[in-house]
Amino acid sequence: LPGQPAELMPMVERHLIPRLRRLTGGTVLLSSTLKLTGTTESEVDAKVRALLALKGETTVGIYAHPGQVDLRITARGKNDREARRRIAGVERRNLTRVGGLFYGADDETLESAVGTLLKRRHQRLAVAESCTGGLIQHRLTDIAGSSDFFLGGVVAYSNSIKQSVLGVKPKTLKKYGAVSPETAQTMAIGVRHLTGSHLGLAVTGIAGPSGATKTKPVGLVYIALAHGRSTSVRKFLFTGSRGTIKWKASQASLNLLRLHLL
Repeated sequence: LPGQPAELMPMVERHLIPRLRRLTGGTVLLSSTLKLTGTTESEVDAKVRALLALKGETTVGIYAHPGQVDLRITARGKNDREARRRIAGVERRNLTRVGGLFYGADDETLESAVGTLLKRRHQRLAVAESCTGGLIQHRLTDIAGSSDFFLGGVVAYSNSIKQSVLGVKPKTLKKYGAVSPETAQTMAIGVRHLTGSHLGLAVTGIAGPSGATKTKPVGLVYIALAHGRSTSVRKFLFTGSRGTIKWKASQASLNLLRLHLL
């Protein structure tokens, strides 16, 4: 039991666990969580509906979070081996249905999955952020050993920093605005050239509740990825509070990078 005093463990093992096993008929109950992103709860539900209807020794539940959907598989067995075997069988069926939406299981995070892919590809990343205010860089640097794949980044919140540090031209900002595919693309290219990284990731948007216009609503976000001689840009329209929009933007940014690395 994580976080419990060490002196309680013998009592738990000698008395509590055997009692729980007697109460449950001597069975073992285990669970596993498959983590998906770049999708919605309704889309996942449509893909795995038959598995969600499972009853008996193995069941599947669906849980939605901002920018993420979890599939939790729970199985009973006479012992750990039997329960894990049942979980593994349902996991394979789920993964066949969700494909590239799956990024990790249990305690794995999207940023750790991205970090693993970057190291495997021997590529290094730099990030330019506006509306997310450094959240992407915070998530990446929370990983131990992130210096192996993350070079650094810029929080270019003001237009003056976008121009002076990342090379966004005044005429680009005047014609298209700070929240535009053109600005996002230049930010990604700029941070890549600034750091000498293999990949440049950039995000600009309107987290709200202020800053929106008739043509650019709260939640509008552009994410760009510069790689080699190419730059790809994606448009998103997120909903929720300011904090939720920032989180969803960081999640979508990391997922765009993950899909590119795959």
